[in-house]
Amino acid sequence: MIDIDEREKARFWTKAEQTPTCWIWKHALYPNGYGAFGHKGKTIRAHRAAYEIVNGEIPKGLNVLHTCDNPKCINPDHLWVG
Repeated sequence: MIDIDEREKARFWTKAEQTPTCWIWKHALYPNGYGAFGHKGKTIRAHRAAYEIVNGEIPKGLNVLHTCDNPKCINPDHLWVG
């Protein structure tokens, strides 16, 4: 689970451009196109961080998937676990 305070949450959300549909990650990316968020000396996939910030811990063994199939999207409404 990501341990993140309110100040860091605010910093996280500023790294995306919110469009009417997807919230596009505008900073560092992994080679496969997923957002990369640096936090406490670790690099976390941005969509996983977004999911945890809004919904809490990701159940062990599950992935965070996109309904929009856009790896740069961090819109919590587009994320689900499976």
